[in-house]
Amino acid sequence: MDEAGASCSSLTCTPQGVTGSVPRSTPKWAGRRGAAPAGEGQGGEDEEEDCFQLQLLYCLYETQDDAFVRQALSGLPELVLERVRFSRMDLEVLSYCVRCCPAGQALRLRACRLVAAQEKEKKSLMKRLQGSRATTKHLPVSLLRPLCEAMADPQCGLQSLTLAHCKLPDVVCQDLSEALRAAPSLTELNLLQNRLSQAGMRMLSEGLAWPKCQVQTLR
Repeated sequence: MDEAGASCSSLTCTPQGVTGSVPRSTPKWAGRRGAAPAGEGQGGEDEEEDCFQLQLLYCLYETQDDAFVRQALSGLPELVLERVRFSRMDLEVLSYCVRCCPAGQALRLRACRLVAAQEKEKKSLMKRLQGSRATTKHLPVSLLRPLCEAMADPQCGLQSLTLAHCKLPDVVCQDLSEALRAAPSLTELNLLQNRLSQAGMRMLSEGLAWPKCQVQTLR
């Protein structure tokens, strides 16, 4: 294990959750993680807590031990990430942990960027395509696809998902709709203060109406 990996070995998993400290130094391969967009970071204890949770997820991901991750997250029943400019690596880490999460887990994403920079640059082109004969089946893969696939995994225990102030584009709505059809434990979905297009709302409605969809509470 390299130096960065060893730095996470100070974490100990107990029936109550994870004990120990998450180091300030983080894996070099992780890059600049969890950075809030310029002008949006407010600082303070809330931001530090969000940073800690993302760092913790990276450390859990490093173990690649499903049972350990599940036991560790049992002591952290609610994951809250705010104002995160997600990279694809961030989403890979988050998705792995969500796939391993225990029953009753809640995930709250607030004011997070869910569109990759290169995808955002193509926004005007996508609008033109949506106005042509292109259908939702031809939408590109969204940044959130790995998370949606993790939610649909049979062992995923995610019970509650909140996406608030995230400006969900159609590509995310499409992947989320697919996840709603198969997520085994998701019973609560909160989509607060999001900008949804008519196409996005239609796709989400189709997922919620699917016979095997478990969602009982929608906000």
